Amino acid sequence: MKRLKYVIGVLIIIICIVFLAVRGFKKTGVYYLTVSEVSERKDSLKEKPFRVDGIVVSGSIEWNPEKLFLKFELTDGEEKLPVLHKGIKPDLLRDGKEVVVEGTLGKDGIFNATKLITKCPSKYRPAKSDEYKPESKHKTGDRRLKTTD
Repeated sequence: MKRLKYVIGVLIIIICIVFLAVRGFKKTGVYYLTVSEVSERKDSLKEKPFRVDGIVVSGSIEWNPEKLFLKFELTDGEEKLPVLHKGIKPDLLRDGKEVVVEGTLGKDGIFNATKLITKCPSKYRPAKSDEYKPESKHKTGDRRLKTTD
């Protein structure tokens, strides 16, 4: 009898954990779409949170540092999607860079991004020696240890 109570108690705990995990996933789960998929499903996506992956269209970045207002367009090579973001502009946001934006599609067809993630280059490439220009104007001199023989 005690063993049966123990098994029932463990089952109730497991069911509660599974229920809370599924419920939490549904609340935080966000769809991940391409620009073309957003264009095809505009009506069903309005006011629902999702993510879009795309490339920043050349010449489309408009940045207002006083109001922290960023506007640009994303493309996947076929369709374009206008994006608005209020917040700090990421340093890596440039024309032709791949970015992921998270937010909602407005009734006007403009994507209102709440998060903006720039993808970093997959390989580190150091600057060429002729490209490196130190910003400091102070000369520090040679600080290597001098040895005497």
